[in-house]
Amino acid sequence: MDKKSLEKELLKLWKRACLKYWGNKCEVCQKPAIDPHHYISRSASLGLKYNIMNCVPLCKKCHSQLKWKDASAIDAQICLSRGEDWIKYILAMKEYFKKNPVRKTKKFLLTQYETLRNIIKR
Repeated sequence: MDKKSLEKELLKLWKRACLKYWGNKCEVCQKPAIDPHHYISRSASLGLKYNIMNCVPLCKKCHSQLKWKDASAIDAQICLSRGEDWIKYILAMKEYFKKNPVRKTKKFLLTQYETLRNIIKR
């Protein structure tokens, strides 16, 4: 599998793993979550792009509001739902990967793939 195909497959796997790990309810309104969200954007941190801790299950409406309308209210609800330890962890990981950038090698992608497959298998 080439890197581009692997990345596409990884994103699908990340979404499945997200819903398996965090549940299939929107963290904001508790409706069915079908639209997992990267809390730290994919472009901001390759190291967190496929990290399950960076995944927030959201319904379409809340995800849309987060992107276009009332981001601060949705963000506050996510932080309240996840708690202080999660906030500290995710921000520390963002800083870590800023200082220690990850290179998008096939080895890195395959490691992420295996990690996500293991979450789905649990």
